[in-house]
Amino acid sequence: MKFLVSLADLVLYSNFFVAVAAMSMVWQTQIVCQGKMDFADPYAWLVFCATLLIYALHRLIGFTVIKQTIDTRRIRIIARFRNHIRVYAAIASVVMIWLGFQIDLKTFLLLGLPTAFSLAYVIPLFRKKRLRDLPFIKVFVVAAMWSLVTTIIPASSHPVSSASLWWLAVEKCFFIVALTLPFDVRDCEIDSHYGVSTFATRFGVKASLLGAIICSLIAIFIVILQTLRGFYESPVAVALIVSYIYVMVLISLTTRSKHDYFFTAGIDGAMLLQWILILLFQGQIMSGT
Repeated sequence: MKFLVSLADLVLYSNFFVAVAAMSMVWQTQIVCQGKMDFADPYAWLVFCATLLIYALHRLIGFTVIKQTIDTRRIRIIARFRNHIRVYAAIASVVMIWLGFQIDLKTFLLLGLPTAFSLAYVIPLFRKKRLRDLPFIKVFVVAAMWSLVTTIIPASSHPVSSASLWWLAVEKCFFIVALTLPFDVRDCEIDSHYGVSTFATRFGVKASLLGAIICSLIAIFIVILQTLRGFYESPVAVALIVSYIYVMVLISLTTRSKHDYFFTAGIDGAMLLQWILILLFQGQIMSGT
């Protein structure tokens, strides 16, 4: 039992799970744009490696540059697995460089902006502050960069109208904001301790969670709009709406005292769930395509 708990901690706190979720978002974009996913697509695996590396840097820098003065279970476990995280970061870096040679030049250039923002997010460049430490900016940076990397860039390789692509990007932005705001609630005590202004620390837990639910409702509205426009097929639309209802249920259950598994596996897992639901509703899992 202890081994299983340690394994779960390693998978979740090294952000391996989040990296898989990010890759699944790319596959989801492929499905809605071309009707099927490409498991061997080097870009999707590049996103997996990049996500693993960025979050590893975030973990490691948090213990080397940013002084930890609050003792939580999450911080103790990350400290315990620091050497593992270093190894994963090194492996991800090597594989990511190799994959970089497998993608086309246009995609490579488009990755310049999210790469710059991602590094600024984890490295203290602004008077010893990271981008995530600046007031209120974390939610919007995360949403914009995730939407760009997992939606706009992979969709740009397919014949998608600019209007459909714009609505798709906006929908995913609201989706990621809805997932990010509960983490502000989780980190409320730590952010307050370090003087970081977030929606949760400034406006309170209830207002933040209400904002997350509103974002989910807006995402549902966009799904319906995209379906009426003919972009989403009905099975995909139903799968997306079910996933957003799931997100709203989790948001309503969110408290600061929830276990980290609730946030990382439950809320972050909504990205992975969305992809699985689309596969199920389209019948791709059963058909093996």
